[in-house]
Amino acid sequence: MEFEQLPLHDAQLSDVCVCWKSHSVRITLSCFVNFSLPASPCELSFSSVTSVDIPMKFPWGESNSVNNSWLEGCSYHIEMQSGDVLKIDAGEYSFEQKDL
Repeated sequence: MEFEQLPLHDAQLSDVCVCWKSHSVRITLSCFVNFSLPASPCELSFSSVTSVDIPMKFPWGESNSVNNSWLEGCSYHIEMQSGDVLKIDAGEYSFEQKDL
């Protein structure tokens, strides 16, 4: 699935973990994979990471909900409903829905 097609809109972000040694980032979210069902736990992982920018300035007010996501070259962007944009430069990503 293309990055822009992932079910990230309105997902609730809970954790962002950066592993320096493995050059990876793991994001834990609750996503609406099926809008007729409650949000389910998901994990968005990035490998071959070269840069991570995680602002927490909340220009639109505090929120842990995702508004939009897009890819520019090798830069993955996740815009939060707070107005902050997480930017991760990485070689690839994976998305996995976790079991409850």
